[in-house]
Amino acid sequence: MENHNNKKIIFDVPGDADMVDIIDEILKNNGIEETLDEFEGALENNEESKLIIVRDTAKVILQKKIPEKKLIELLAEHLEIPQETAEKIIQEIKEKLIPYAKIIDLEKEEEQRKKEKEVEYQKEKIQEELLNKIRGNAPIRESDMEAELPIISVKKIDIVDVEKNAERIKSERKPISSTLKENKIPQSAPSENKKDPYKEPVE
Repeated sequence: MENHNNKKIIFDVPGDADMVDIIDEILKNNGIEETLDEFEGALENNEESKLIIVRDTAKVILQKKIPEKKLIELLAEHLEIPQETAEKIIQEIKEKLIPYAKIIDLEKEEEQRKKEKEVEYQKEKIQEELLNKIRGNAPIRESDMEAELPIISVKKIDIVDVEKNAERIKSERKPISSTLKENKIPQSAPSENKKDPYKEPVE
């Protein structure tokens, strides 16, 4: 026998609307709209609100626990409405809620969570083992994790504007003719009367 206590029904409604919005719309369409005060008053008095009744009806339809004819009678009785109105409500539930209903097995969901945690743990363990092998099986120390990498200084190269550099060279460069004149060493003509100290007089 299937245990329904381990199952959960959710209504995964697409878009911005949720299950409450759709139930409010169904109630309004059938002339039995429930105000917020009425809803809160029912909860305070431990009574079932119209919203809760319609929600539970949707769950019963999904689980197929009760024949539809009997369900119409029960819904009409709980909401104090004609059976024709109850029939319309059930039809709207089938169109607007049931397509988005999902039955979740809580036991399987818990097992899935455990498997995911185990897989994550194994991944972390493998990563730690690989790191230990790389480090020569040395244990990881906090100081190693916090150690800063050496800062490599990069020499900054000044970028000189090419045009300014060209103007500087042009202003510093002197004409070739003037440079030659400045660097020309004047040579004095040998004096005929000056005696050569290395030349001995011939007698």
